[in-house]
Amino acid sequence: MELKNTAAACVLSLAAVMLISPLLSRAGKRGSIFSAALGIILYRIVKSIIVECGWGFAAAAGIRQGLALEALAMCCGIVLFGELGRNRQTKTRTKNLPAASVIMLCAGKGLLCQANLIPSDVEFILGRAAGIALTAIAVYIADEDMESPDAQSLSSFAAVCAAGSFAAEWLLGLFGCRASSPAAPFLIMLGCCELMVVFAGGVKNHKEAEPWGFAAGLLLSYGFDSLTG
Repeated sequence: MELKNTAAACVLSLAAVMLISPLLSRAGKRGSIFSAALGIILYRIVKSIIVECGWGFAAAAGIRQGLALEALAMCCGIVLFGELGRNRQTKTRTKNLPAASVIMLCAGKGLLCQANLIPSDVEFILGRAAGIALTAIAVYIADEDMESPDAQSLSSFAAVCAAGSFAAEWLLGLFGCRASSPAAPFLIMLGCCELMVVFAGGVKNHKEAEPWGFAAGLLLSYGFDSLTG
């Protein structure tokens, strides 16, 4: 994908988060927001593993070898990020690991995109910006223990995710990592492994998940993701 489109999507995603974050901090129904965040994360995990990672590993190593490599990477990634998550200090929790998951996921998806296959740059930028923003917001909320998200912290988290995904995609592009390279599905797989840890931790720590909010998160993710093709 062209870097100018990547930069536009990252800037637009940050602007969207900065606009939405004050509204989320004042929202009263914590359970609905949290349930929607879980739906967004689950959609991203399932879609990424089946589509981007499945086709990517199969194209790089063959169908059987690719599935075995994907399963191995998934198991190792879950164990790695699970142990790192347990070692984080409870009193001084940081967002480094969740931010890294968003960065790896978004950078890997950007590397897989081919500019000549995009029917409309405007729709693609809107869809990708919405995907980055939704993923960043969902990960922050699912990994947060506060009753309502802090607008300033959420905006800072989104800024780190947007800037990091652009920098990672640009640096990897310099080394020739594009759609045909196994680096992109591997990055997405690592990001999904951390998302699984965040999802499991969110379900464990919060018992107020609502089915309507969960379904809304799934549909919202699917709607914006369809803009990217």
